[in-house]
Amino acid sequence: MRLMRLSIDFQRYNMTALFSSKKKKTQRTQDSPSTTRVSFPTPQSATGGSISLLKQPWITERTMMLSELDQYVFSVDPRATKPQIKKQVEKMYNVDVVTVRSIRTRSSSGHLRGVAGRMRVQKKMIVTLKKGQKIDLTGNR
Repeated sequence: MRLMRLSIDFQRYNMTALFSSKKKKTQRTQDSPSTTRVSFPTPQSATGGSISLLKQPWITERTMMLSELDQYVFSVDPRATKPQIKKQVEKMYNVDVVTVRSIRTRSSSGHLRGVAGRMRVQKKMIVTLKKGQKIDLTGNR
């Protein structure tokens, strides 16, 4: 008898809606945007200052030929944006940056000594300087 009464209560009050996994739709006001963007914060050091997003200069034969055209290639943090890199290069090397182009490699799977693994994502930025300006990447002053 009690079991029958429970099933009737479920039907009467539509209790199955309480146990469903679907979320209720919320009403949107005209002020709220239809999509929300999530922005990742720039990495911060323990002291509160921002960490250098430039990891190291990318030095190959091809990038040395690009340096003759006032273009330099840097390996950067994958979360870095073009304006952030532009500001950081201008601040670190005291030069005027004209354009910044980005290259991002996807992670790929592979094997090393029979163990499966993944290559990490790399991001490089090609920085073009104002005509006649140079960056000394060799460390000789």
